This record gives sequence, structure tokens and C-alpha cells, in this order.
Amino acid sequence: MATILEQHSEKAHGSILEKMKVKYAQLLKGKNNFDAEKERTLLNHAQEDYLSVEWKTINNRICLYFTFSGVFSYQSSVKGVEEWRRQFIGKENLKIVIVWNCLEMKGYEPRARVTWQKAMGELKNQIDTIWLVTNSSMIKTGAKIMSLAVSYDIKAISKESEMK
Repeated sequence: MATILEQHSEKAHGSILEKMKVKYAQLLKGKNNFDAEKERTLLNHAQEDYLSVEWKTINNRICLYFTFSGVFSYQSSVKGVEEWRRQFIGKENLKIVIVWNCLEMKGYEPRARVTWQKAMGELKNQIDTIWLVTNSSMIKTGAKIMSLAVSYDIKAISKESEMK
């Protein structure tokens, strides 16, 4: 059972952290007309091919967060790139952290990787960091190919909690 002092300290810390998050989001919104509290965009091509795009705050950093599931198809990659570009519009002054959560991805079509790679090259001036969350060596290999093709390092991790 936490003491009153510990409870007060936890509340104060949580309150300060929340105020910092709000202040950071307000700063971004005020300077760049950017609101990180957008709703999720679901872009699934078929039941076995799922992609969602949303803004998330991870480690006090606002991230464009992609969640993949199933086999990433060419059709989903085209829709995903359109959404990626749309989310970057008006944020040319920002360097955005990208997270590709591929823990549920079973594979990808080669054309999907090429489409994603081209978008990555096109948008890399607005990208701060790309985090690839996966345990799959096949998906890590595909990311390494993309990384080499556009001269941009992708940081592969097995859990979101490993992000720095």
C-alpha cells in the first residue's frame, strides 16, 4: 500500500508529465497547425491484409504509427503511401518519428516493398527516425534492402519499449 507521500508524488509526476505532453502538442499545433490527436485511418485491402495509420505519443515524442497485419499487399502499400503523404502535408518544418509495427505481419509482396521504399526516399527529409518493430528476419531483411536503396537507417527492434 502506497503512503500518502508516494501517492502525492505519483500524482504530481503524472500531472507534470501530462502538462508537458499537452504543452508539446500545443506548441506543434500552434507553430505548424498540427494536431497529433487525429483518429486512426484503417486501410485494409482484404481480411488477411490490414494496415492502420495513427498518431501516437511514445516516450514523449509524437510518432506516425503504422500497424501491419497479414501479408502486406501492393494495393495496401499504395493506399498506405497515399495516407503517409497526406499525414505529412503541412508538416514540412517537422522531423517526424515513424514507427512500423510489423509484429503481426506475415510477409509482403515484392511490389509492396518497392512502393514503400520509393515513398521512404521521397519523404526522407521529413523523417526523424524509422523504428521497425518485428521479430521476423524476413521483414528485417526487406527493411535492410529499403534502407540501403534510399541511404536511410531503419532501426529494427523486437518491442516498442526498446525505442529510445
